Amino acid sequence: MRATFIVCSDNARLMASVFQALEKEFRSRKGSVEARLMPDGCLEVVAVASDLTGLRSLVNGVAKSIYLIEVSISITSSGGSDSFGARE
Repeated sequence: MRATFIVCSDNARLMASVFQALEKEFRSRKGSVEARLMPDGCLEVVAVASDLTGLRSLVNGVAKSIYLIEVSISITSSGGSDSFGARE
């Protein structure tokens, strides 16, 4: 079983580097995740698992990682101020 994420963003190259660094963290007996930068500049993340439970776990992990990478890049590029509950 497999699931494919395609992320087209100005930050795709950075996200590809992060996912390549995390590939070992996603690898288990039941499945793995591979990421690559496509020729069009988009990021392709492929999760492959031996069963539905394993695939669900990988999909959740990949989705969380994409979200957290995007939020981190957003906070970093805005000079450190976030819009996620920052107090003045």
